[in-house]
Amino acid sequence: LGNLPVDVIKIIVILIAMFVLSPGLTLIVLTAVPVVYLVSSYFRRNTFRLQLQVRRTVGAINAFLQETFSGMRIVKAYGKESQYDGYFQRPLGDNLKASNSTAVYDAYFPVVMQVIRVVAIAAVVWFGAKTGIDERLAISSGGLAAMTDLIGRLFSPIDALTLEFQILQQALAGLKR
Repeated sequence: LGNLPVDVIKIIVILIAMFVLSPGLTLIVLTAVPVVYLVSSYFRRNTFRLQLQVRRTVGAINAFLQETFSGMRIVKAYGKESQYDGYFQRPLGDNLKASNSTAVYDAYFPVVMQVIRVVAIAAVVWFGAKTGIDERLAISSGGLAAMTDLIGRLFSPIDALTLEFQILQQALAGLKR
């Protein structure tokens, strides 16, 4: 979270620049903020829950291995290696399932954020272009290019912040466990 102040300052400066170019289009872009917040909250909650599950399953695997290794002579003496191998498959399968679920959320989140970014850019182009739709929001083609560039620059620190919070979620799950 060391970059948090820098990212927040970047967001503020970019929003000011957007507002100078076109207050109306900036308000359209700001409608994405609640969507970003809701999406981030959804992914944050589920990622944290799944990270806790991964930590639990790793703990179960470690406990099983410790018990098995400490009793290895007895297991070998009675020829129960294959039986213990079967016992090990359950915690291993649980860990694989939890890890895969976490990976799915980690993979989908940047994609969803990218879709929100593209929708914001499309809305700005739609309303900002001089097409006769709403001439009050229309700006020059150079201004429109600048707005779309600023939207991309706006989402970069937002993406960085959300990535930092995902890493924090993993650390908190480990700490809680």
